[in-house]
Amino acid sequence: ENEGLASVFVMAEPATSFITVTKKPETKWGDLKNKIVEDIKAVL
Repeated sequence: ENEGLASVFVMAEPATSFITVTKKPETKWGDLKNKIVEDIKAVL
């Protein structure tokens, strides 16, 4: 869980997998990047 995120959408189809991340307006991407990448790697 990350309080700086507004939403996360994951579509896990074999040929068309993708992830969309939306942050809250007050949050900077630089503050989120490493945590998001770590979380994605943890579930793949």
